[in-house]
Amino acid sequence: MTRFRENFTPFAAPPFRVVPEWSDEAPGPRTLVVSPGRAFGTGTHETTRLCLAALARLAAERPLGRVLDVGAGTGLLALGALRLGAASAIATDNDPECRESCRLHATLNGLPLRVVQADGARPFRHRAFDLVLANLMAPWLLERREELCARVRPAGVLVLSGLLAADVDEVSAAYAAHGALEVHRDDEWAAIVVRT
Repeated sequence: MTRFRENFTPFAAPPFRVVPEWSDEAPGPRTLVVSPGRAFGTGTHETTRLCLAALARLAAERPLGRVLDVGAGTGLLALGALRLGAASAIATDNDPECRESCRLHATLNGLPLRVVQADGARPFRHRAFDLVLANLMAPWLLERREELCARVRPAGVLVLSGLLAADVDEVSAAYAAHGALEVHRDDEWAAIVVRT
């Protein structure tokens, strides 16, 4: 554990600075504090960074409104949305360790994240969110397409990631009927922004 802590140093994941909970670095308004190793989504993976960058672009255009982070892992994306002014954010996960991690990260960052045990977005009201985040694997995104799209309000946004570049064409084709698509890449990974 000591070696892991030594190797995890603060880093940039624009527009944020990600810092481990043991860091002496003073937090700022664009800081996300993480407890590395507790669940997927501490900002080190390309797909997490792609989603954070998408959040920043969207927040520069308009208020993020109500946000749902599906399969949230650490909850970092939902917390990033709150840092960028989202009115509210809900993080869902089936895994108890992930839900515990979401709660811990909300506490570390002093943000009001609601954490819910859920299998995807099914428990939530139809057209309830301005922004839905799903940083998961392509097969899951394909299987749950209608479920995810149904939770986004008209003129809302869906951010999909967890995709290898090789998955982009198939996932894009599956979501094309739901809105205008933007594809963003980072090496072999990609994110798709769907504007409904």
